[in-house]
Amino acid sequence: MKKSFKNLLATAVVLLLALVLVAFVACNGKNPLEEKLNDLQNKLNGIEATTTEKAVTLYIGEKQFDVTTRLSFVHELLKQLFSEGKISAYTYSGSDLNAFASQIDDLDQNFSEGKYYSVWHNVDNDSLKAVYDEAWHPSRAFKKQGEFASFSATEFKGKELFYSNVGVSILPLVDGCVYAILID
Repeated sequence: MKKSFKNLLATAVVLLLALVLVAFVACNGKNPLEEKLNDLQNKLNGIEATTTEKAVTLYIGEKQFDVTTRLSFVHELLKQLFSEGKISAYTYSGSDLNAFASQIDDLDQNFSEGKYYSVWHNVDNDSLKAVYDEAWHPSRAFKKQGEFASFSATEFKGKELFYSNVGVSILPLVDGCVYAILID
């Protein structure tokens, strides 16, 4: 009888400590590791993602979305467009820090035919632009000479866009910029 009372008391103490810990984390918001990862993500190569209001244009195939938002990354914008019913699908694997898109709206990837999503933008930052490779580059790309390197670029809807060197998770939304998700 004494042993079961001690076990019951020990279990109650452990549960109480667990509840206090959960309450502390819930009141504190994010855990420190998550905050650090978000800070690093928000400071990609000198472009600090902000929650200030910005106007951007996003093309998903031929569909154009002119958006004013406080979001920081293309991935967040895609999730918002899907949740608002403006696009029919946005599925991805991985986490918000390393999302790999498997379906965006009605754009169909077909790996067996060499058709896949390509992400383009006109953010003026060389670290976000893919370097042109003679052996491999998206089918629509042409070589665009930059100050220190040649980049993969394309003309789309009257805008010169660069093939993205980063995925949608860490491609920052910058005021006045154009983004395109196309099939190549």
